[in-house]
Amino acid sequence: DTSLLSTERTIEPLHDVMALNSREYQTVYFQGPIKSEFSANGLLYGGVTESTKAQMLALTKAHHVLYRAPAGEVAEVAVVGISYTEKRGLTKVEVTMVEETR
Repeated sequence: DTSLLSTERTIEPLHDVMALNSREYQTVYFQGPIKSEFSANGLLYGGVTESTKAQMLALTKAHHVLYRAPAGEVAEVAVVGISYTEKRGLTKVEVTMVEETR
């Protein structure tokens, strides 16, 4: 049983913004694509078991998944990695994803 605590999203431009000025046109901005990353954090109750390890491994092998954030956001993402740390009977799980743009 997993309890999702939070989702963070970071967006950053892949290229710098360039401005073009001329007599005929006002300032025009050119910008490259953006990179959008999701990081989902949650608690895994009952610790890591063989079945949850198998589920996490299957998720990393699947790579491309549809992610539904707790706030209602839906995004097509590629799973970059999953990590977990065990502390005092609780397991914190973090899934790192990159949004796929077409």
